[in-house]
Amino acid sequence: MFHMLRNSINRFIEIFYRIFYHFIQVDENTVLFLSFHGRNCADNPKAIYECMRNNNQFKNYKFVWALRHQQNILDSDIEKKTKVIKYLSLSFFYYLAKSKYWVFNCKTYPFMRKKENQIYLQTWHGTPLKRLGHDINVSSNTKFYRSGLSVEEMKS
Repeated sequence: MFHMLRNSINRFIEIFYRIFYHFIQVDENTVLFLSFHGRNCADNPKAIYECMRNNNQFKNYKFVWALRHQQNILDSDIEKKTKVIKYLSLSFFYYLAKSKYWVFNCKTYPFMRKKENQIYLQTWHGTPLKRLGHDINVSSNTKFYRSGLSVEEMKS
């Protein structure tokens, strides 16, 4: 029962987002950061954020952090002009559709599809022996158990 309810909710969110995101224009100077599904401001996304915010080349950029709880960050982590939004909120979906750049270190939900003019930087790290994304060799009818995505969906 719970699985069916969760699938229904996920399907509703997917349909909502797919319609919603067509109405939001991509802002070339907005960057959305997500670390560990909003658990904190850390890891490679934080390092890239710090590098960008301290570089004059990005002085006109808007930086957005998606977090589950705002208390999970320290004042020293994020400068005042950076926007902090709640992960999986309406604001999150808005900035997901609006941001030119996504800098994430975690998997995304299957419904989180980027537009052709958006850039998704996945900062996973670990052994180079892992197979991820385009490196995965499986039969064409395979569905990945966690995401439910097919091989083609995973690679798009």
